[in-house]
Amino acid sequence: QNSFFPDSTRPQFLVHYWLPQGTHIRRTESDVRKIEAHVRTLEGVTDVSSFVGQGAVRFLLTYSPEEANDAYGLLLVGVEDYRRIADLMPQVDDHIAANYPDAQGFCRRFVLGPGDAQKIQARFRGPDTKVLRALAAEAEALMWAEPTARDMVNDWRQRVPLVRPVVAETQARNAGITRSDIASAMASTYDGLRIGVYRERDKLLPIVARAPEAERGQVDDLQKIQIWSPVARRAIPIRQVVLDFETVSDRKSTRLNSS
Repeated sequence: QNSFFPDSTRPQFLVHYWLPQGTHIRRTESDVRKIEAHVRTLEGVTDVSSFVGQGAVRFLLTYSPEEANDAYGLLLVGVEDYRRIADLMPQVDDHIAANYPDAQGFCRRFVLGPGDAQKIQARFRGPDTKVLRALAAEAEALMWAEPTARDMVNDWRQRVPLVRPVVAETQARNAGITRSDIASAMASTYDGLRIGVYRERDKLLPIVARAPEAERGQVDDLQKIQIWSPVARRAIPIRQVVLDFETVSDRKSTRLNSS
């Protein structure tokens, strides 16, 4: 019955929200806004702050913000009395489970002492991603076998296919093109590159250069990207310096959390 670090009496709690990895940030934002609107209607809630694409700024020593991820959203919920948190958290969990079946959402209290809010953690490291995922699956099965375990989080989450260029090193070198040039050309076509800032009253809005939507709607459009060659002194098709585009999905470590 004794604890060196007692439960926090902070009148706030967190709502973590995860969509399948690779989800567009606009979908995440839409869901978070809807959940926020629902939470505001709950009795005892005084205010709600939402964050999309990453965690909040570290405003508390024991809070560890999530890294940038388009599929992640966070709600910081304030309540009139910290003793109401125990009743409010299950209501939010049930609402997310009933209305967002493809997502994973769970609430967390703040903690006073060191450590993560997750009670059990396991980490696997190694060079073979297949082995790591197999070990993670075994650990998940062991954790789910415990009836009181819930809110399982795997920081690798779902596999997301990545398209990676296979550079023709000799042709690229002869054209004076580097890997960085190829990466910049692909980024400017699909994600866009920030080329300036536009001031509107007290706001600074980024100016982004990106190819028209008709030129970036399909993966096959990668072959049509034009890249500047300082040797030829003109733009050339990227296929002249790229042999192929391969689809990959790999990482070097994985971690499991459970409560």
